[in-house]
Amino acid sequence: MGRRLSLVRTMRSNRKEVPREMLPNSTRELYSSIFGFLPDSATLVSYVPKQKKAVILLSTQHEDNSVVAENKNKPEIITYYNDTKCGVDVLDKLVRTYSCKRVTRRWTLALFFNFVDIAAYNVLVLWITANPDWRPRQSGARGLFLRELGTSLTSSHALERLTRHSGKRRRIQVCARLSGVATDSGSSLPTTKNSGDGRRRHCRACPRHLERKTTRTCHTCGVSVCKEHSGMLMTCLQCAERPEPPTAAALSAEASNDSDSC
Repeated sequence: MGRRLSLVRTMRSNRKEVPREMLPNSTRELYSSIFGFLPDSATLVSYVPKQKKAVILLSTQHEDNSVVAENKNKPEIITYYNDTKCGVDVLDKLVRTYSCKRVTRRWTLALFFNFVDIAAYNVLVLWITANPDWRPRQSGARGLFLRELGTSLTSSHALERLTRHSGKRRRIQVCARLSGVATDSGSSLPTTKNSGDGRRRHCRACPRHLERKTTRTCHTCGVSVCKEHSGMLMTCLQCAERPEPPTAAALSAEASNDSDSC
């Protein structure tokens, strides 16, 4: 109200806020209306379009009991609602076509799913407005846009999960390849080396009940991995004998030492 926003919506008859006099019953006259007012707040109206039926609406924009006589004595609130609800119905239909909603009993999660669906459609409208030449008059353009949007939003997280060492890592790699996030399964596998002490340890990626032990360890993090969950780094003898190039951190430390000595 303070931000100059108005509300016009239908009300369910089982809401406890609705007075008993506004509920549908057989004694009410056809095309009759009952109004309820809150000072400088809202207006509640109950209209009888059919016998034993009542339509209840709440409005913060209308403050009188005006009706349209030539249209079955409909209240002005109902006629205004019928004229302006088209956009809401169209948006609800579009959101139901491509939705991320899942079955849940938590109303906060259901509200979050609705926010995501509406935000995704708003992003599509902004994108088409800014890029009118993008897939003009092509069927299924919205589905392609949502797919590209979802891939761009989740690709960084998916790539981060590829580096994790857990029992489900192989399944994550398969999903990443199917979704197009990772194109080569071998590039994401860790290179291995034999452990220095020669001890056999449980593979970090295998389920515990397999009791699979190995002497291989990852070059990057040092965890134990078996042959199935690891890759092999091939180098020639000349490259193996070459000293490793200095890292960026070592070069920066050397440059700082030179500047301090000067």
